[in-house]
Amino acid sequence: MGVRVIGPLDAAGLDVALAPFLNAQEPTAAPYVGALVDRGWVAPTDAGTYVLTQEGVEAHAKLLERIQIQRAAVTAGLADDDYRTLLDLLQRVSANVDAFASTLR
Repeated sequence: MGVRVIGPLDAAGLDVALAPFLNAQEPTAAPYVGALVDRGWVAPTDAGTYVLTQEGVEAHAKLLERIQIQRAAVTAGLADDDYRTLLDLLQRVSANVDAFASTLR
């Protein structure tokens, strides 16, 4: 599941954009944003939003390249339609696991 957002966003906007990755134990992206700020990859603006720094842009490019290499390696031999089907199935299984886990609490 990819998240593609055109920013900059404030803290609440980041939480909305990243909602699929948040839960009751981690209800906000704030600690992760703070870590990115500490690392120098993200900076707060005077308007209360966050933007990537030049270091963040460079780190993103390096990470994207690594992800693309890894994705190509693990999906070698899968047609585009097969890959989309695989992602759909895995997302459904994940939703089922989450639904079942919520009945155990």
